[in-house]
Amino acid sequence: MPENQKNWSEVKGSGENYRAFLLRCWQEPEAGPEEYPPWRFTLVEAGDKEGKQGFASLEELVEYLRHELNSIQAFPEDKGK
Repeated sequence: MPENQKNWSEVKGSGENYRAFLLRCWQEPEAGPEEYPPWRFTLVEAGDKEGKQGFASLEELVEYLRHELNSIQAFPEDKGK
């Protein structure tokens, strides 16, 4: 196992420092001429009975995750902002 990877049993936990999500990704079947079909995403937090979040781009998905996870602990590059 690479040095920067931890064993799953060492990482998983519970409470505020642990979040589990189901991510679904798909590519739209249609695109304009000379365009790649766009990717779409849905994200459901484990145990969330209210539904799912939808994202029209990877950037939106990443921004949402950054916001959600920053509420737990700031990413190193975000400290001091």
